[in-house]
Amino acid sequence: MMGEGKRQQGAGLITMLLVIAMTGMVVLGGLKLVPVFYDFYVIKNELQAVQELANDKKLGRREIWQAFSKRMQINNIDYLTEDDLLIDRGDGTIKLGIDYEARPSFLGNVGFVVKFDSGMQKE
Repeated sequence: MMGEGKRQQGAGLITMLLVIAMTGMVVLGGLKLVPVFYDFYVIKNELQAVQELANDKKLGRREIWQAFSKRMQINNIDYLTEDDLLIDRGDGTIKLGIDYEARPSFLGNVGFVVKFDSGMQKE
């Protein structure tokens, strides 16, 4: 009866390496996505500032884009185009929105597609 005790079992080396690898992938994914959502926060705030400016000065589409584009250059956001900017001139006020996709890379040729949609219709 001596030596017939239960054998201890637990996570082996391969299991631990897999858990570490999966955790690393999740952390890396988060690190790649945080800047995208931070950029969206900046874009949203700058869009509100340009909207107030456009309503005060009654700017046209071109002037609105130039003011917005200048603010995006200052914040080093260079992947937006004029087609992404949405303008609604209903009710005598100007409302601005933006629809765009951000495509951060993940590993090699694998990446994420994050779509931001303001819910406005294009002109």
